[in-house]
Parts: sequence; structure tokens; C-alpha cells
Amino acid sequence: MPEQLAGLLDQQITQLEALITLQASEKELLIKRDAPALDVLTQDKEKLLDHIQTLDNQVADHPQREIISTHPALRDKRKTIIDLMNRCQSNNDVNGQLVRMTLGRIQQLKQTLQAAQSGTTITYTNKGKTSSGPSGSSIKA
Repeated sequence: MPEQLAGLLDQQITQLEALITLQASEKELLIKRDAPALDVLTQDKEKLLDHIQTLDNQVADHPQREIISTHPALRDKRKTIIDLMNRCQSNNDVNGQLVRMTLGRIQQLKQTLQAAQSGTTITYTNKGKTSSGPSGSSIKA
């Protein structure tokens, strides 16, 4: 039975390593702003996450799952899985930051385009926030 658990844990390690590879590709696509490729990658990522969840459920339902914390080889595999999961979380945080930064840039571009269309100008306050007002000089000499 430990062999079956070891096989499940090995599969989880393989799938988590594949997820880390996908996250690296996702980061590159976010930087390039390649939306069509990101859409395909997101679908692949969802399938991979579903498979990881299925494996996790199989481990959780295994009758001898308790030996994972006592069997030396299984314990090492569990530590590897935890380390890989932490890397996945870190990568996910970085990619999320890239998404937020991109959305911020899009919002700024949107404001600039709207201001150009409506005849207002955009300036920045002393706190770095955007401010718009009528274009042209409002100073009367």
C-alpha cells in the first residue's frame, strides 16, 4: 500500500512541477500582453488544477494516508509537495501583481483617451493621482 501512496505523491509532484512551468509561461504572456495565448494557457491551467485536486482527493481518501507523516520516503515526498505548492503560490502572487499593474495602465490610458476626446486635460496631484480639468489655460493675466 505505501507504493500506491508513493505513486500518488509522485504524480502530484509531477503535476505541481508542470503548474510551475505553466505559471512561468503565464508570466511571459502577461508581460507580452498576449491575450489569445493567455486564454489557451488558462484553460490548460484549469485542467491541470483539476487533476491536482483529483490526486489530492485520492490521497485524502486513501486508507493508509496517515503513514505519509511517519514513513521516511513518503514524508520526504510530502515536504517536496509543500515546497512546490509554496512556489506555486509565490508565482501566482507575482502573476496577480502583473495583472493588477496592467489593469492600472489600461485605466490610465482610458482616462487619457476620454480626456482627449472631451477636451479636458489630465494632470497629477501632489499625491500622484490623476486629475482632469478643462484644456487650455485657466490663468488670466
